[in-house]
Amino acid sequence: MVNNMAYIFAALLLNEAGRKPEATSITSVLKAAGVNEEELNDGFAQAIESSLEEIDINSIKTEALAFKPATAPAEAEAGKEEKIEEEEEEPEEEEEEESVEGLSSLF
Repeated sequence: MVNNMAYIFAALLLNEAGRKPEATSITSVLKAAGVNEEELNDGFAQAIESSLEEIDINSIKTEALAFKPATAPAEAEAGKEEKIEEEEEEPEEEEEEESVEGLSSLF
């Protein structure tokens, strides 16, 4: 039995190639991927085709890529704390370098 997502992926692949995701094309992609003909469900492929007839896959992809999830307040605060810690560490490194340079002048 073929996973139902394989039919969706085949339809997306066809769309990416500029072809309409028709049932026969979907099953052809699955056959080319090595799926046995006995495992294919032509009825499901036809259901995918009819479901996608009125849907613009490209606009959905564009909207999905433009979506930026909001960060949780705790994560935002953690990010601020990390920046503050990094700023505090930098002066210490400079002080260590100065002290090492001071020791080298003794020799």
